[in-house]
Amino acid sequence: FFPFLVLLFFTVNAFFLLFFYRSLQKSTSQFIRTYMLATVIKLVIYLVLVLVYVLVCRESAVPFAVTLGLLYIAFTAYDLYIMTSKVKRKKENHAAPNQFSN
Repeated sequence: FFPFLVLLFFTVNAFFLLFFYRSLQKSTSQFIRTYMLATVIKLVIYLVLVLVYVLVCRESAVPFAVTLGLLYIAFTAYDLYIMTSKVKRKKENHAAPNQFSN
């Protein structure tokens, strides 16, 4: 099940990163709301996946849940790193023209 999980996480996170990037073009408050909502949606998706797996395959549910949890932490950390660097870059680009105005 590990290759399936990696593919699932890659696909879901690629979709949401594209979604985040588009929301970054709008206001900061819109981006924050989008990021929080997307984080909740991803968490619910993964929790439902664990619940379904536990109901279907109880004998291997613990390794599946642990693997999914570790992948969730790793991909969330990656998302956070990418998004914070994009936000910082956006702030620097907006601040750069104003610093020489004095």
